[in-house]
Amino acid sequence: MLIPFGIFITKRRKLHISNEFFSLKSEFSANLEEEPLHPKEKEVFIMGTEPIVCQDGIEKNDCERNASKRLLNWMSGYYKDKKLLITEDALYSNAPNIEQIVKNGWSYVLGIKPDGNKSLFKVFNKKMPHPRVKHFSHTENNSKYEYSYLNNVALNYAHPEVRVNVLVCQLTDKKGK
Repeated sequence: MLIPFGIFITKRRKLHISNEFFSLKSEFSANLEEEPLHPKEKEVFIMGTEPIVCQDGIEKNDCERNASKRLLNWMSGYYKDKKLLITEDALYSNAPNIEQIVKNGWSYVLGIKPDGNKSLFKVFNKKMPHPRVKHFSHTENNSKYEYSYLNNVALNYAHPEVRVNVLVCQLTDKKGK
């Protein structure tokens, strides 16, 4: 399994990134995510980078989404024949991003939030859940884990053709929180 989005450096190190578009030399620490290549391996490497460039009048999130789009386009030229698992946070749980990932034959695990994915969360409404939603739970270390999942559900009303599988996990600790 390969994860394309960066590394997490705990000790200060010097970074040199260069490509045909830019060159950057700097010292940094703890500013990228760590994702192992394999559960039993410690090596982590950067498969590609793309600067986030904000222009006047553009929201920060738009800049991040555009950088992700450019990075995925670049990666498709180098890793099209690889089986990648793309992991991203809820900012990227949108139809254009998912379609771009699927077009390249890659898999994905994306975060979702109630504000950004309202239609998905309606399916998991506790008062009247969708009849196809499956549930299971277990207790571990005095904490209760409740899982609900549904496969092949529309991402949202605007893009019903984009079908996703959704897993929701709710953790309740021994204090009931």
